[in-house]
Amino acid sequence: GAGAVAMVISHNPRIAELHDDSVAFTEDVYDFWRPSGESYPLVDGKLSKDAYIHSFQESWNEYAKRYHKSLSDFAALCFHVPFTKMGQKALDSILTDTASEDTQARLNDSYKSATDYNRYVGNIYTGSLYLSLISLLENHDLNSGDRIGLFSYGSGSVGEFFTATLADGFK
Repeated sequence: GAGAVAMVISHNPRIAELHDDSVAFTEDVYDFWRPSGESYPLVDGKLSKDAYIHSFQESWNEYAKRYHKSLSDFAALCFHVPFTKMGQKALDSILTDTASEDTQARLNDSYKSATDYNRYVGNIYTGSLYLSLISLLENHDLNSGDRIGLFSYGSGSVGEFFTATLADGFK
């Protein structure tokens, strides 16, 4: 799978305003790499899944602490999704007793809408997060001013959690 998503970033956003509130988490993990002199990469699937979830938990927890936010502040969360269950596992890992039943239901429901296109297209690597955002915008009932959380990830392991707010008249 390969693919791309094109976006226009401007000072006057018509869809969503990106916030300057990102939190990154990195650690050295050999889950997917190509050793020197080798033609093909090596993959450790279980380690990769665990590193992804850990990176999401760490970046989300730091974001929530640093910016005084909780899951109830978000209309939806979008994820880098090499396969759609990966993002769901990460989401499930933070939907604890501290999130109300309404918040859990809202985030699970919006996750399904956000991954409709990913389920159809498959893994497009870096573009998968933004395909998820497009899927959410086109398939879920959202309002201007809604805050969307976004989680970007790359093997190795680097994760970043950042946010956007939907612009007035974004549809």
